[in-house]
Amino acid sequence: MNLVRASVFASAALLLGGGYLASQTAYLSSLQPETRDATSKYVEAVEESPIKVLALLVLVACIVFASLPQKEETK
Repeated sequence: MNLVRASVFASAALLLGGGYLASQTAYLSSLQPETRDATSKYVEAVEESPIKVLALLVLVACIVFASLPQKEETK
């Protein structure tokens, strides 16, 4: 159970980091006039429902795994 819990939290951290990196890249590219159209397309893509559903699923999974009691290992 600890391995599953750790993998869910690690994947959530990677998704957060990747999203932050993509957001910063889009922002920095929006400062250049020739790439402003690409930035608006990125913003529209983030606002689509698959991204929102993925965020909701990750949030629910983190809450579920955080609220499950940790079983003690017997040796």
